[in-house]
Amino acid sequence: MKLKFLSSTAVVVAVVGLVAPALAQNPSHVRRLLATNDCRSCDLRYVNLRGYDLSGATIWRSTLWDADLRDANLRGADLRGADLRGADLRGANLFETDLRDADLRGANFRGAYYTGTVRR
Repeated sequence: MKLKFLSSTAVVVAVVGLVAPALAQNPSHVRRLLATNDCRSCDLRYVNLRGYDLSGATIWRSTLWDADLRDANLRGADLRGADLRGADLRGANLFETDLRDADLRGANFRGAYYTGTVRR
């Protein structure tokens, strides 16, 4: 009986891991971003988009507090005015990403690739 409980727990953990992006503050905004690559003024707090391809995405004026964007491809993305406080961008591709007027306080850019990134 104990073994059955452990296997059920493993299944729950696996399923939760598959829907991790939906665990953001506003799951409908996450779905919109992933479906259209466009989510302006969205609430994406605490979103897990680790390793996602968001190249060319329009995410301006969105709130991405404590977002997990490690190893994400944000090449050419428009993040103007985005609130990225505490976001984890380690290893992210930020080549030619527009970060003008973005709030980057406490964001972690260790190992991020940001040649050509626009920041003012």
